[in-house]
Amino acid sequence: EVDKDVKDMFETEYKDLDLNKIIEEKIPGKKWNIDTVLINKIILENIGLKKENIVDSKICSVCNSDKIHSYRVEKQGYSLNTALIEKIN
Repeated sequence: EVDKDVKDMFETEYKDLDLNKIIEEKIPGKKWNIDTVLINKIILENIGLKKENIVDSKICSVCNSDKIHSYRVEKQGYSLNTALIEKIN
């Protein structure tokens, strides 16, 4: 859930994506939900990854902030995590 300033930033940054699927107004003119998992899936598909090879871990960074970084928990002191795994046949 985000305020207008964050929603506007996402609209600018991801203007080439179908934002109707990504951004949902929760409280008219005040709060929006942004599906960041879907944004990442779309970006990965757009660069050529097959849909069946993209896996959402369903790990909540807020609920698991003791294991992975979460801006929503850590605020200014946050860090980033990224993991890509490739299986070569």
